[in-house]
Amino acid sequence: MALVDDDPILRPRNLRIQSVNEEELDPELKEKLAILLDKKQEAVNQEDYDAAIELKEITDKLKLIGSDLNMLEQRKQEAIAGEDFETAKALKL
Repeated sequence: MALVDDDPILRPRNLRIQSVNEEELDPELKEKLAILLDKKQEAVNQEDYDAAIELKEITDKLKLIGSDLNMLEQRKQEAIAGEDFETAKALKL
């Protein structure tokens, strides 16, 4: 199980979402997430649970994508610092 815990890609989806640090997400993505979370809360208030489920799935996916993008950007910066420009080029977003 240690290998699964160490690799964020192999962690079960629900654990990955819980481990996302929203403070590290791109400001534009955080703004969009806030809008979607408001819409999800509106759906819950109106007892439109199908919409709430869909909005939750969308926000969860956005959080994971944002977290993955941050991880790739960090790897790219580490590659640049280590002058591993081939890796940095491969990680260029």
